[in-house]
Amino acid sequence: MKLQPLSLIFLCLCLTACSQTAGPNSSSAGGTVLAAGFTAKSVSGGYGFSILTLGAVASGVITAVGNGNIAASEETANVGGLSCHGSLTGSYTINADGSGAATMFLTEDAISSAKNCQPLATHFSLALTNGGQQILMAEQDATIVATGIAVKQ
Repeated sequence: MKLQPLSLIFLCLCLTACSQTAGPNSSSAGGTVLAAGFTAKSVSGGYGFSILTLGAVASGVITAVGNGNIAASEETANVGGLSCHGSLTGSYTINADGSGAATMFLTEDAISSAKNCQPLATHFSLALTNGGQQILMAEQDATIVATGIAVKQ
């Protein structure tokens, strides 16, 4: 079976997640390692990220405040050959097992707005790996299929 590029990236992300440590406090039940003890404070500080979707790529930096808010962040995306840049704000939640969710709002800068780039709201499911040093992201909006990774700076 020949893997398509997006499915190959998903496979790599899954293998990376499976090879990382479970989290700050983990226990074993029936041979399965269960993460525990994650909170919004587990995601704090700067993260570099990249996101890949069919027809678009993006990268940037996120500053997680540690209380569930995203501030002082920015993203540059190439959508079908149109380069757009802007600031990111948003919020996130983290469950004790390291799963979570995030909503991010992109506000384009003046140059991007003049090129007809649009503001954007996106919703992601999250999975913390490597004790919270890395975040796997999967977009949950109905019209976009995207995956990404954020790594602590």
